[in-house]
Amino acid sequence: MATWPSDLPDFLRDGYQEAPVSQTIESSVDGGPPKSRRRFTAAYRTITGRVAMTTEQLDTFETFFRDDAPDAVPFTIPHPRTGQDVRCRIIGSPPYTIEPTGAPRRPWRVSFQIQTVP
Repeated sequence: MATWPSDLPDFLRDGYQEAPVSQTIESSVDGGPPKSRRRFTAAYRTITGRVAMTTEQLDTFETFFRDDAPDAVPFTIPHPRTGQDVRCRIIGSPPYTIEPTGAPRRPWRVSFQIQTVP
C-alpha cells in the first residue's frame, strides 16, 4: 500500500473540515415512523483540506497521485488532526485542485478530499 510522501507539508488549519459519514439508513413504511438500521459496522470519515506547497512539493504530490494513489486506490497518511496513521483514499471530482497563493515560499495551494477506509 502506498504511503503519503513524508516531505509533503501538513494540512492547513484554514479550510480544514472533518465529518463522520452517517451510518444509518431509513426506510419508509406504510404506517408509523420510518425504520432505521445501521448501514455498515465500520465508520469512516470524510476530511476536506488544503495544503500549501512549493513547486517541488507540488511535483511530488502529482507524481504520488498519478503513480501510487490514483483515484480510489487507498494509501496511508498521518491523520491531519490526530497524527495517527490512517488508511484513506482521495475522493471527489475533480480529485484535487491547484491554485496560486501569491506567497513566495509556498506558491501553490492544493485542495482535496480524503475518505478514511476502515
